[in-house]
Amino acid sequence: MGKKQKHSAGCGWHKDWHACDCGAHKPAKRRATYRPKRTPRVWLVARIMELQDRLEDPEGEIQLGINARYTRDLREREMQHHADWDAEVVVHKMAAARWMRSCVLELVTDEVVRAQIEALPLVPE
Repeated sequence: MGKKQKHSAGCGWHKDWHACDCGAHKPAKRRATYRPKRTPRVWLVARIMELQDRLEDPEGEIQLGINARYTRDLREREMQHHADWDAEVVVHKMAAARWMRSCVLELVTDEVVRAQIEALPLVPE
């Protein structure tokens, strides 16, 4: 089929202008360069298949990315929680040490012993 066939107006191919490639349905200036438009459909099918492959994620790249992000966020929250907890524990230890020192100082009457107790650090290093 080297050259295009001319179709009559009653031809079945010519009536189906999507399938007819004789060029009669195009303006005269474009008839010479007219090619049937089948490539966009092929491209569209290829694009759909590519998107389906991405969504199916056979290698698990999407899931691995989600897991890595979740793990990183969880680790950051856990570290922040421990830092907050440690700071709170230090505050409570200092308060308890001050309270215990005040209780001991109320009981001790000897000035030398009181001075030695007050010289001690609140929390051992």
